[in-house]
Amino acid sequence: MWDDLHKSPEETYLTEISIVTGEVDNHIKHLKKWSRPKRITTPIHLLPSSSKIMYEPLGVALIVAPWNYPFLLLISALVGSISAGCCSVLKPSPDTPTVAKVMEDMISENFDSNYISVVQGGRETNTILFSQPFNIIFFTGSPKVGKVVMKDEIFGPILPVITFEHTDETISYINQNEKPLAFYYFGKNKGAKDVLAKTTSGGACVNDTLMHITNHNLPFGGVGNSGIFS
Repeated sequence: MWDDLHKSPEETYLTEISIVTGEVDNHIKHLKKWSRPKRITTPIHLLPSSSKIMYEPLGVALIVAPWNYPFLLLISALVGSISAGCCSVLKPSPDTPTVAKVMEDMISENFDSNYISVVQGGRETNTILFSQPFNIIFFTGSPKVGKVVMKDEIFGPILPVITFEHTDETISYINQNEKPLAFYYFGKNKGAKDVLAKTTSGGACVNDTLMHITNHNLPFGGVGNSGIFS
């Protein structure tokens, strides 16, 4: 820190390291509770159905840190990403090269690069990274750098029908494509639990369609591609 920012050891501990270790302790203490499915009140007009929120990893996270708190704003976000079960690509600030190299060495020594990796570079590297289909981006910096062009989404009265021999075929098809805004399963509850555990969507209904949005106690939104700008 001293080489890059002339931060004293005391300031470094107070404003960077201690906050991260506190974050780690907090996640270890509460993660089991945070990740537990949460049963939600079901309005009377939707009875006898039941409602719950299921927490699952979003996918791959891109974490881009600024120069002023180079360790805190990279590693604290990584703590959350790991707790959420996500893989991560870390992009340290090029303006703090000593800290960036230390963090890269630390990550490579402790994590498999298939799950967490560090990418070094400047604006050109940022441009390449921002063009990739990350499931979530944690970015700290100027609005100009972080601005992303919105994409149009079209809803049309089209219902494609695809036949299948086994449920595993549908699961494979779903997981090979962008995560859907909503998922509807028709069948027995046992089969529904299995399919929902193996797929990801913004919302889901079992033996019904659309009705999950009528429960104001449930969150509404997409995930990944279906959640961007929604």
